[in-house]
Amino acid sequence: MNDMQSIIQSALRVRASEVGRINRSDVLVVSGPMTNDLPRIVRDLIEKSEVSANKLSIVLKTLGGSIDAVERIVSIIRKHYMYVDFIIPDMAMSAGTVFALSGDNIYMDYYSVLGPIDPQFEEEGVWVPALAYLEKYEELDKKAAKNNLTPLEAHLANQISLIKLHIYEQARDHSIELLQTWLTKYKFKDWDKTDEEKIEKAKDIAEKLNKTTRWHAHSRGISMETLVNELGLKINDLNANTELKVSASHIDEFLLDMNYNIVAFTPRSPEE
Repeated sequence: MNDMQSIIQSALRVRASEVGRINRSDVLVVSGPMTNDLPRIVRDLIEKSEVSANKLSIVLKTLGGSIDAVERIVSIIRKHYMYVDFIIPDMAMSAGTVFALSGDNIYMDYYSVLGPIDPQFEEEGVWVPALAYLEKYEELDKKAAKNNLTPLEAHLANQISLIKLHIYEQARDHSIELLQTWLTKYKFKDWDKTDEEKIEKAKDIAEKLNKTTRWHAHSRGISMETLVNELGLKINDLNANTELKVSASHIDEFLLDMNYNIVAFTPRSPEE
């Protein structure tokens, strides 16, 4: 860790303590890509600190990343905490959306966005959205069935790796499955509906978030208003809690660069 990152983390811990006081919880700040080394960082921070509450607030800012990393992080967090709140002062895209929807509560405001749950894979240092490959292949496949492929399209189709396509399909289905499981188990736990109704609603939300024909772009931001009105998700409005909004904004000021990971953990003060 360089000196600048150390300074940023120290400042974040001070500001995170304010969120902990307001939300009566331990606080984890996660910013940057959901990389495969992130679960170890989160585990070490939590296990080396004294967990002092049964609730964790996560201030999250990310463009997404590995769905496998998210699954491992959720397992770590739920090992230590009964309740988990997510605070999104800016954005939590792709795998970050799946991560946020594993919580009991989500706090956003009019500026905050989640995104389509299009799984990403790191290839030669670049995160590639899987659904873009799948949808383009399906388009070419339909044209091939009608013998309508141009020579260029036929050449491109031959360059697509069937192994990669299979991996991408598995990742897409895995994302939907995780979201369906976590929404039902955590976010919908107090919902006055049958288990079957909860599962069906969770599946509907997961499939809608995975439908890129609705959102048109992997990077499309989905607002709180759309999440509530179109998907039927319950989102807590940060504007209704001025103190929490201000504290989250103070944290967000330090999270301008999302190209590398910044992670900070602050246990709740025992006297609070």
